[in-house]
Amino acid sequence: MRTRPGPLDDIDLERKLSKHEYEEVLPDLQLKLADRATRARVSGVATAVVFEGWFGSGKGDAITDLTQWLDARGFKVHWIGRQTRHGEATPWLRRFARREPANGQLALFERSWYLRVTDDYLDGSTTKKELPKLFREIRWFERLWIDGGVVLVKLFFHLSKAEQRKRVQLRKEDPTGRWVLDRDVKAQLADHKGYKEAVERMLVETHAPGAEWHVIPAEDPEVARLEVFKAVMSAMEARLGQLGALGDAPRAPPRAAARRRKAGA
Repeated sequence: MRTRPGPLDDIDLERKLSKHEYEEVLPDLQLKLADRATRARVSGVATAVVFEGWFGSGKGDAITDLTQWLDARGFKVHWIGRQTRHGEATPWLRRFARREPANGQLALFERSWYLRVTDDYLDGSTTKKELPKLFREIRWFERLWIDGGVVLVKLFFHLSKAEQRKRVQLRKEDPTGRWVLDRDVKAQLADHKGYKEAVERMLVETHAPGAEWHVIPAEDPEVARLEVFKAVMSAMEARLGQLGALGDAPRAPPRAAARRRKAGA
């Protein structure tokens, strides 16, 4: 029996970490993750990290910090948008199945199959009657990956309504950033309560052994990124430990170690 996530209102959004404090620990975090990613590659461990969350909650920035020192041959970032009309003629999970990480690879999904039960539900593309079936299909899909050996890490970035509106306003004022303010963002702002309820149901319905949700407090960007590193490395280390692939000698790519020395760490 799985322990289910509580309401989003229970998440502590008051935690703070200064930019200086974060930047002091960042090189060590990146080097350690590079080491874990290299060990996973050698050991044939596939990892998939799902990034879900409110618009403006810092998912993209977290991915940037997470991958900065990784070997580009060992990971891929998938940006997931709405399904096209052509895609509607095929099983809806097919486009995600094709993106399953190969052995030793790390796949990062900025948005994912959860669009179908959040954004699509909010605008009426998915009906309330369809939700139970979609949740069953998602649980089945994720179980296929997990049983096949994939380490699955699911992250939801949570921040307050006030903070989200503040970040959206900054995007509106930025000529280079306002293009991302699409219909999904407007829908979230227009029906914050409805989106929150959809997310809370999603968290409960799809939280399962091996597919647990990690709710990331994203009010403070530095706290959010630190928690992302912790969640991803914890999951990878658990699998590597089972395989006896964690040792004393670091196995980070030489370039990552060189960057660390250059940073003065």
